Amino acid sequence: MDTIGGRLKQERERLGKTQVEMGAIAGVTKGSQINYEGDKRVPDASYLKAIAAVGANVQYIISGDKKADENPSVEEIRKAAEAAFLMVTTSGISVTPQQFSQMVVAMLPSITEKLKSN
Repeated sequence: MDTIGGRLKQERERLGKTQVEMGAIAGVTKGSQINYEGDKRVPDASYLKAIAAVGANVQYIISGDKKADENPSVEEIRKAAEAAFLMVTTSGISVTPQQFSQMVVAMLPSITEKLKSN
């Protein structure tokens, strides 16, 4: 479904959130979340700001343009950090904080794709 509501649902699912969880993040009820996803109502700016803070691609939700604002989700960052940590601890080498952060960034799928396209 190529509507604001449909894209909102896609982003919620990408973030691994239920309707109740996404609504709570933005301070709305499950009913409001259902109305947004069903295109019965349009979310306001405060709602969009709140979900952006947890990694929702608001530009995509509004315009349908995925390339406009692809930020990694909190879950993607967590997974990348855990993978980098495991690499360092199992290899026995020491790295600087800057090297570690570079490893994390390199493991983020959306960042990696952006770097490849440049």
